[in-house]
Amino acid sequence: MTSAHPLRRFLAFVIVVLFFPVSAIGQEIPADQAKKEGKVVWYTAMALEVAEKVANTFEKTYGIRVELTRSASERVVARVLQESQAGINNVDVIEISEAGDFTLLKQKGLLKIYRPRNYEKFPSAFLLDKEGYFHAWRATVAQPVYNTRLLPANAAPRSWKELTDPRWKDKELKVHYVSGAGTNVMAALTKIYGWEYYQNLRKNNPVIVQAASQGVNIVAAGERTILVEGNYYNTMRLKAKGNPVDVIFPTEGVVLVLSPAGIAQKAAHPNAATLFLEYMFSEKTQQMLVDATRLYVPHPNAKYPPGMSPLSQLKTLTVPVEELAKRQGEIKRMFSEIFGL
Repeated sequence: MTSAHPLRRFLAFVIVVLFFPVSAIGQEIPADQAKKEGKVVWYTAMALEVAEKVANTFEKTYGIRVELTRSASERVVARVLQESQAGINNVDVIEISEAGDFTLLKQKGLLKIYRPRNYEKFPSAFLLDKEGYFHAWRATVAQPVYNTRLLPANAAPRSWKELTDPRWKDKELKVHYVSGAGTNVMAALTKIYGWEYYQNLRKNNPVIVQAASQGVNIVAAGERTILVEGNYYNTMRLKAKGNPVDVIFPTEGVVLVLSPAGIAQKAAHPNAATLFLEYMFSEKTQQMLVDATRLYVPHPNAKYPPGMSPLSQLKTLTVPVEELAKRQGEIKRMFSEIFGL
């Protein structure tokens, strides 16, 4: 077989380089370059205990300090937007639990294209942006959570619909839309039942909490019986420590909540940011998330523990990223109208 003409090979090379710029694909970032920058600033919506474990392991591995800020997804995005408007370039890596908000950050030019190594092997559900501005580095399923001391398993509700039953009045918690779990579940359930579902839920007088992790802790303490929009990973983490909590798998399906991560366009510590993102998507870190938290991850080599069903075996309700982005205004407006917040 004859080789291609030298000029053709050169043109093909140019096309590849132009289409896949070096800064946009996974690469080795020398740790010494990242170390010279001193630290990496990470804004996250992950449960603080887990985020600290991720940060501490990175610090021990590379000797680079992680400046960690944890808040609900909506508040993380609000802070990024406020800092951008003020001309403050503080954050390096952003990670939340509401994929629709990342579309907004992309539209405002606040994210940098970056594809981690082996991203092409990730399940398609985790590849949230075709252009490569952000990818899901973890996923959980949102589902109701209940206190097993206050409510026997055989008496627990079996569906999302049952949570509007008057027998749960003054016994429920509901997550605010600032949480990724809250937004994703509201988007999914209103596609099935309309906003009438939440109007009926409001009659049960649920206490509103800012985050799913906060709600799981309250249920574990026995202050309320049921959390409407709990999540699997926080519940299993507390259950493993002996807390009386468990999850419900509703007949309609659990809601898949994908948590995107990306690098800030004007990251103050760009090399440390790239190294940290590669670390986040590495097999070692992804396996740590699975082992420590029962999260679902995109890395193809991750091994899941016995009893944790593969995503492919779960009945899931998924709202596309584009739809989440389009419905944010509606969800905020209707939440405020129904719950008065």
